[in-house]
Amino acid sequence: MAKKKAVEVADGEETKEEVATSVPLESSAPRRVAVTLRGKPPGLLMSSKAGMDPNNSGKSAKQPTPEREAHLAAYWCANGDGKPQLALPWVNLYKSIVAGSKRFRFKGRETMEKLVAATIACEQDMIPLGTDIYKIDSRWGRIPPKTGGVVMLNRALMPEWEASFVLLVDDEFYPADKLQEVLVVTGKLVGVCANRPELKGPYGRWGVTRWEILE
Repeated sequence: MAKKKAVEVADGEETKEEVATSVPLESSAPRRVAVTLRGKPPGLLMSSKAGMDPNNSGKSAKQPTPEREAHLAAYWCANGDGKPQLALPWVNLYKSIVAGSKRFRFKGRETMEKLVAATIACEQDMIPLGTDIYKIDSRWGRIPPKTGGVVMLNRALMPEWEASFVLLVDDEFYPADKLQEVLVVTGKLVGVCANRPELKGPYGRWGVTRWEILE
């Protein structure tokens, strides 16, 4: 951006000239933070869109087996050997962290919500959970939620879970360690995935067991 500066000329009058000012074109690289979240009871309940097919709610629709429905409701990624393992989608965790940041003030009445939304990322789209073992959680529910017909829902439940990943934080506007506080509060009051505290449920809560700034 350029700004105007008053400059004296020989006859004593002043004129205006454009003086260029330096503006950084891009900020420094984001900090890489190693994070581990450890789930709390009763565990992590998964309910992906693949397992919530409204076409299965009709009386004439062929119902999948509970095992198949729970498998479809889970989130999956491939491990190093190409074998499927359960995973936590970064987009789900991202939305939870942003929701949790509403409880923190940035300046005045402004919360950290929009700031956190614009300054965090993850090195992985799907965060591996290191196992393919889960339990089948069966209960009555509606598809679509609130307005659909009542059906038996079979979903993947992980009573114990742990997620390790590298968080990318642009700490130009706030110290990276501030985000650790956000994660702790989010794990207690917001949670992640189905029936989490944000939705008045008990699932998807966590504690932060590792927070290490790598660079």
